[in-house]
Amino acid sequence: MIPVLLPLLRQFWPYFLIAGLVASNAATWHLYRGEVHEFDAYRYAAEAAAALAEQEYEAVVERQKRVTRETENGWKAALDYVRAHPPRVQPLPADASGQTGISVSTSGIDGAGAYPISAAGELAADCAETTLKLNWLQNWAERQQSQ
Repeated sequence: MIPVLLPLLRQFWPYFLIAGLVASNAATWHLYRGEVHEFDAYRYAAEAAAALAEQEYEAVVERQKRVTRETENGWKAALDYVRAHPPRVQPLPADASGQTGISVSTSGIDGAGAYPISAAGELAADCAETTLKLNWLQNWAERQQSQ
């Protein structure tokens, strides 16, 4: 069988060569088009995912801004209430000697420091405002994390 094919190959080798080149080019073109089609599908999917991610990002940012506005408005309303209704401080009862339990200001070495403690009412009001601020800040942080 091989002796029969050899004369045909010698006589028609240019045609076999052209047929092989045409077949290899057709296969390469088919594979290339498949890759291009797959890449186009991948690109469209990536663009759709990016658009969806952008929408989700904008929604989260909007929710966080809403939470911040609600927290700020609630904190301001609560702060106005606390300032309008300051905490009441009860005076210390006097002991048998008539002392109230609070020492008078000292002088000299034991004198008041650079940051003396204010009156009990001011101290209570400052503590109430600070507590309120921290409670609202904690609430804000928890709501931001849950978004």
